[in-house]
Amino acid sequence: MVLKTDKPIGYEAVLRPNRSSSWKESMIFLSIISALALIVAIVFLVLGFWMILPFTGLELLLLATCLFVVAREGQRCQVISINEKSLKIAKGWSRNDKLGPEEEYEFPLAWVRLIIETSNKRWYPDKLLIGSSGKFVEVGEFLPENERKDLAEMLKSWLANVARK
Repeated sequence: MVLKTDKPIGYEAVLRPNRSSSWKESMIFLSIISALALIVAIVFLVLGFWMILPFTGLELLLLATCLFVVAREGQRCQVISINEKSLKIAKGWSRNDKLGPEEEYEFPLAWVRLIIETSNKRWYPDKLLIGSSGKFVEVGEFLPENERKDLAEMLKSWLANVARK
């Protein structure tokens, strides 16, 4: 998902992966599945099949871990800011719609290049690279192919608009 904003001097794009569910919805799902699995495990325990209970616990632990990993990856965020002098890229994790950058990059606007790198293997997605002077950063790696291409076109037009001013 790409959110665009026009600033008084420059542009900003906020990139986030599409999330199928929120953390609260994931916890509701986990609670319902856990309750059902534990009811079935307790019925089998009463019937004398005690080994079902530890495996049910392992199953639920694995499901909770998977839900946590998916929810964590859904919090990735990238902000691309363009002003009259530079292009800045901040990568990190969003918390309540605020970016907590872990990595920040800044490139002088006069030397910025956008490169769409295609893979030799057809099932690998294209990469959108932004950089200058031999240092490039991949952006939008979590976006679908069509959104990544739209982002590249949008950034090209923004860079052209800023260069004209």
